[in-house]
Amino acid sequence: MKKIIEQIEKIREINKQHKLVIFVGAGVSRNSGVCSWWDLVKKIAIEIGYNDICEKCELKYLTTTEGDESNVSCMFNNRPCQHEFSFSSEEFLKIPQYYYEKKDKTEYLKLLHDVFCKSYDPNELDELIVALEPEHIITTNYDHLIEDVKNPNISNYTVIKSDDDLLEKGRHGRKYIIKMHGDIDNLDNIVLKEDDYLTYSLNHELLEIYIKSILIDKTILFIGYSLGDNNLKLIMSYINYFANTLKIKRPPHYLAVNKIDHEVRETNYWFNKGVELVDLSSVSDFMKQKTPCDLNRFGKPLFSFLSYIKDERLPYYMAGIIELKRSLLSNIGLIEPFNRISYSTLLSICAFSHGAELQNGTLNIIDSSDYDNLFTIFKQGDDESSKIKECFIKAGINSIYHKPKLAEPIIYNLTSEKEITDELFTMSMIWAYNDIIYRLQLTNDNTFEKVYYKSMIYKTKDNICLELLSNIEAKINKRDFKYLTLRDKYQIAILKFNLIAIRLLSFNSQKEELDNLRTLLDSAAAESEAFEFIKLLFNDNDKAINTLNNLLIKHEEYYMRKTTMTKYGGTIYGDLFKLQAIVYDYYYFYKKNYLMLDWFNNVSKMCEPYIKAILCTYYPDEYQFSNPALGRTQVKPYPLNLTDVNLIIRHVKYKDFISWLSYYKVFSLSLIDELNITEIFDNFCISIRSFWLTEYAEYINLFGKLLSLVELSKDERHQILLSFLKLVTPDYKISIKMLRNCLKALWLFADKHYNADESSYYQLLELLIDECLLTDPLDMRNDYINLIHILSSQADKKIYDKCCAIIDKCDSERKKAYYPYVFKDILLKHEPTKWTKWIIDNLEHNWAEEVFDYLEKKIIPYNEVVSKYFEEKLKARKETPGVILYPDNKSELVNSIVVLHILGIIPDLESMIYLTQYCEEYPYLDFLLNPELFDYSKINTADYMWCNFINSNKYRDTILKHKSDFWTKEDEKRIELGFGSSFENMVAYKYLFD
Repeated sequence: MKKIIEQIEKIREINKQHKLVIFVGAGVSRNSGVCSWWDLVKKIAIEIGYNDICEKCELKYLTTTEGDESNVSCMFNNRPCQHEFSFSSEEFLKIPQYYYEKKDKTEYLKLLHDVFCKSYDPNELDELIVALEPEHIITTNYDHLIEDVKNPNISNYTVIKSDDDLLEKGRHGRKYIIKMHGDIDNLDNIVLKEDDYLTYSLNHELLEIYIKSILIDKTILFIGYSLGDNNLKLIMSYINYFANTLKIKRPPHYLAVNKIDHEVRETNYWFNKGVELVDLSSVSDFMKQKTPCDLNRFGKPLFSFLSYIKDERLPYYMAGIIELKRSLLSNIGLIEPFNRISYSTLLSICAFSHGAELQNGTLNIIDSSDYDNLFTIFKQGDDESSKIKECFIKAGINSIYHKPKLAEPIIYNLTSEKEITDELFTMSMIWAYNDIIYRLQLTNDNTFEKVYYKSMIYKTKDNICLELLSNIEAKINKRDFKYLTLRDKYQIAILKFNLIAIRLLSFNSQKEELDNLRTLLDSAAAESEAFEFIKLLFNDNDKAINTLNNLLIKHEEYYMRKTTMTKYGGTIYGDLFKLQAIVYDYYYFYKKNYLMLDWFNNVSKMCEPYIKAILCTYYPDEYQFSNPALGRTQVKPYPLNLTDVNLIIRHVKYKDFISWLSYYKVFSLSLIDELNITEIFDNFCISIRSFWLTEYAEYINLFGKLLSLVELSKDERHQILLSFLKLVTPDYKISIKMLRNCLKALWLFADKHYNADESSYYQLLELLIDECLLTDPLDMRNDYINLIHILSSQADKKIYDKCCAIIDKCDSERKKAYYPYVFKDILLKHEPTKWTKWIIDNLEHNWAEEVFDYLEKKIIPYNEVVSKYFEEKLKARKETPGVILYPDNKSELVNSIVVLHILGIIPDLESMIYLTQYCEEYPYLDFLLNPELFDYSKINTADYMWCNFINSNKYRDTILKHKSDFWTKEDEKRIELGFGSSFENMVAYKYLFD
């Protein structure tokens, strides 16, 4: 058993180095029902009456009847003679030759056609051979089984059947399937009879030379041959030539056989010929169970043998501890170059019998024996177990956990014997950018870490990162690429990945470079599975995103339907940790291996389902489904940690975040207790100010929204306000434009956390009273106005005078109306009479929504001036037939007037008589001004305005008298199914349902 394991490991490594050639004999095709060489020669012998063996056999006389030789039955002990078709190697060639000479060529070819030209399907061995992707496949079989496999790897091979094919097709591919004895498509060219072997070197000169050349630097694995196979002996003559004549010292070739009768003798015999025998009878039943197949008893051990070569994760022993430790130790070298590995890569090495799940850094191992095996390895405390422990920590696993049946859970915390620090990563997570730059300046080493963190802070500014990467590339190019180590390949992959990333950020086409990187990753992944994760990052990772979205659907059902469904098992956070494991795996892998993905939307696509899943845990339904007999797994909101905060701020769009908050009805968020949000935000503000990029404006808004959703102590609110002031206060480097970029975040924070006793808000208000913020084109106009409104209580005479000075300099009628509107709360606080008159005098230059705001806040009364304003505004809205304007300002103006009436601000309809001309156009006006003639079927409760009317004490009774005209069973059904807005639902259930 030990020997075959060593052989499997050696052959696997040879294959990874692209030096393995598989020689396929008739024993493989026999699993598909193809005639074996012995069966064919036996058939020919019977047809030509060949019985030399029987004529020489002395045993036949023991079975005669009464001495009558004519009754010889060739029976021995009542069984057919075992020697009747025991052909010698010479006879295997002569019998087909005798047939060819006794019959003729036509009959000979017909025989071959009848035997081989049938419909055969590739078997599992054929598929596995191609799946192994050896450098070449050489076969003495005539059939098409290997060429017909469904594995896509087959497209990498060029089929060579003759010398001409080698000349014509050889340049089209690097890998070949060589049919050295011909193919059923050309029966004339088949090598079978004695003459074919004697003239082989003459008729197949190029093929023979090429096969011999392969033997110089490639290792041959023979499968499907017996020890006495004549085809095998032909190849052995080539091997003997190199072993004996050229005195080339090289690793042995391998011959896999089902049985070795005389082990010592045969092993020595073949070893002297440069061939190591693989005894397939030593493949254990356990190994066969791990590699099930539908082959015959001769094919099964070969299938297991090849399967173990292909898949290094397969265990050799039932004894879990020995096998697990061997597997882990044998793979440590393959993941050593990586600063971080995927936990899925590590789990594939462990091959736990019942799987395991990563939950918030804890590996939940389902099977008790798997847990015990791993726990025992960790507790051994030797150097080997320490190395294994480091691999688990490198995969983000901090502890292992198991919950036995009917017992308390057990947990083992992993501690590292050597300190594993990632100082710059920790700094980046808390936004300590200045500290990062300081650390980078302490060393002149040009490393991937240095380039990565510069790219994260500066993006592509001044081509700093491209220059640093070019310096690394120059050093790598000096290496001898014939002898690349796994670490070399890792560094080249990181280099090429980052060069492509930084050039793509500059919108440069990278098609050729992308293809080269794919080729490199494919090659490296064949050697170490850890490279597969870079391949996933390199693509859009659609498979992982689909998995995340499917988990999100289940998770949403768990939380959002928790009042109507029973759910057992799982966690108080639903399926959140399943999503978290995938996203954290992705996030930490690319950051800790210094892959420059921070500025690409690939990360955003991966993060989206996870962030949604977090918000889903806040869905406001406190009523748990309960069944006294069954119960239910309880759920609760998930508190954000540092990684979650980073994912939201760096990789979510503000408008998407707002949309998700609305969808999941999130009104507050919580943070883990140990998260110092004030320190993080202070670092954030210092870093944003120091290393400003346009993209950071989105970060500021997201952080502001996040702060508006969490509960903060008085001291925390004070510290965060001071950090905001650090960020926005202008100096000789930073202009007032920084404050403009922060208006939304400041408003979001102040709207939630404003405290009139906080004196620092005065400093903020003083900064806000600036004409640049009024005259610049503002996307956040409403945020600015709202911020002035909420801070106006801080205004003193100094602030008032500053506002007046700005208004006094107004050089347009619009500014004379707009500036006082913005500063209204401050102005009216100090001189209400003066500024009320100013507002009315300049009213015609205000926008409609500004006038509406004045009226709603009762700053001005509704009078003839206002009525005239609305009338003139409506006349000014000229319409073009057939043209729909967006936004529809006229409709908005009409709706505003109607709302003012419902609110009682416009008390009587007579002051709205100028609206009569618009009744046909607007049903609301028609109802108000002509209630007796109005067509009540026009009422649609899905329109919020009609709900306003129904909710009004003044108009409700009038409308309800005509309920049958507009309210139907279909409307009731729609509301019952939850398709109405919250306002419509309230109105419907309160006034419309019977």
